[in-house]
Amino acid sequence: MKTLIREIKITEQDIIKSALNRAVYNGFFVSLDFLANAEMETKIFYLPTYIYSGKYDVSWRAAFGFDNQIPYTDWRTESYTDSNGNMRHRNVPYTSYYTNTHWRLAQGKDKGTYWVQVYAGNIIPASAEKWLTVFSASDTLYILPQNYFTKVPFHAFTNSPEEIHRIKAQSRLDNQILDNIKENSQGDRQRDWKWKGSLNPNETVKAYVPAGAFRINNNSQEIFIWYRDVGDGTFQLLADPMPLDYNFILAMGASFIPDFILLMNYDKWSLNNIYRSTFESLDIYASIAIIYPVILLAYLIRARKKDKDEIYNCRIKQTGRKTKISQTKYVYSLILTAILSISKFIL
Repeated sequence: MKTLIREIKITEQDIIKSALNRAVYNGFFVSLDFLANAEMETKIFYLPTYIYSGKYDVSWRAAFGFDNQIPYTDWRTESYTDSNGNMRHRNVPYTSYYTNTHWRLAQGKDKGTYWVQVYAGNIIPASAEKWLTVFSASDTLYILPQNYFTKVPFHAFTNSPEEIHRIKAQSRLDNQILDNIKENSQGDRQRDWKWKGSLNPNETVKAYVPAGAFRINNNSQEIFIWYRDVGDGTFQLLADPMPLDYNFILAMGASFIPDFILLMNYDKWSLNNIYRSTFESLDIYASIAIIYPVILLAYLIRARKKDKDEIYNCRIKQTGRKTKISQTKYVYSLILTAILSISKFIL
């Protein structure tokens, strides 16, 4: 069986920079305490895959629907004022339309090529394996193993090509052929696609594709940022959802409590009333309550930006190094919010 290898053209340092940038800066509500105290490591490896390719010659049949707009008369109620100034109601006709779909059976023949690459190991989770191993139908980025030396570890093949074809490849192959057949579509709608015919497969090929994972582990919670080398020194990332910073979210939400209390004390919720109470009568509480969320949020966002920069710069030098992120700013903001909220009922 022919074996191909896709050459790795990126370094671990490239991955660390991109993965850290994704983890630290990509999420507005990401938990910085989780990132600051987590263990991080990067691994590059080769994933085992099988490539199934060949030609197909099939017959297909389907139903094509053609829409027609059919007019009909409907009635609706409208209001009018009579000669005495009274409000009246009457039913008036109007033309509406409904869609009538005429279905026609169709059939034909189609021929072409198929190319499916499927993961054949057992280490990568199902949520990431398809993304990590889907490449274009081309061998141009592969080289023969005897021409290539690398210290990157190779993951083992755990299933035979026949078993992988039955478990994973067959459904993707069928869908690929069906997508090609659907290019023969006609009409406004299509349904009941069916096809049968012969496949002329090429020899199954073993192919190793470069991939890797940036692992973030904190108190048994693991986050992975997967990456794949797509050639020419470029790569793509796929990140697991990051944990949220609920202290930051709570502090942000609580900052609007004084404004809520302020609105609850107005007889009518209107900007005019708020303006008169705040600026004309010099209501100190109202003035502070209006600008308080803006000032507090600006402070928290700026403080988080400094924390993010510290985490990134610390980890970029040494991924195993941890740092400390203070949570006191959230505690102080909640205390200040509580004092401001209570003062409305005391003053």
